[in-house]
Amino acid sequence: MSGFAEGYFIVFGGLALLGAVAAVYFYLQDRKEAQTQSGILKRKMNREYQNLVNDFIKRCRQNFGNHLKAAALYGSVARGSAQLTSDIDFILVFDILPKVRCKRMDMIFPLVWEAENSRAAQVLRNKGFYPSISPLLYTIEEIERTQPILLDITEDGVILFDNGVLTNKLQRLRERLKELGAKRVVHEDGSMYWDLKPDWRPGEEIEL
Repeated sequence: MSGFAEGYFIVFGGLALLGAVAAVYFYLQDRKEAQTQSGILKRKMNREYQNLVNDFIKRCRQNFGNHLKAAALYGSVARGSAQLTSDIDFILVFDILPKVRCKRMDMIFPLVWEAENSRAAQVLRNKGFYPSISPLLYTIEEIERTQPILLDITEDGVILFDNGVLTNKLQRLRERLKELGAKRVVHEDGSMYWDLKPDWRPGEEIEL
């Protein structure tokens, strides 16, 4: 797999039952758990990536204008634990998008290509870094339906800019997770999953 979701694997079926535990599984390639404070990254993102991150977001804002409402960084670069070939993972929130996913890829791919061939990217390659830019595009309505990726962003996402829609959603989600007693469990091999409600009982529905 390459491009928009490379390096990030999701198994999400609403609820995965392990004995009496309801869990949503998120498997990540990276081996380090982020240090967080109120769900926002305490340590800085890998500084080597900062110029390329800024370059890509600048291109997006110039191209999409007011239709682009928010952008955030997540994954290993946001946590500061990226490897030389780690993807740079973005979530972009729009007021409107094509419903067909391939059309969304068509609209963002030229900007990905430009950024990956920019001076900032070349500087990274000269240092031995070979990242791919991997954006996920959602509408405001889709974000409000609590996309699974938002769970991890509450823990270690870095908001790059926002008109309030993403910040507000993440805050409400953090409050709901706290209410449920939810926790993200990290294994020694780097895999992670969310135990949404440790005291879940069979037949009980969980809403986020």
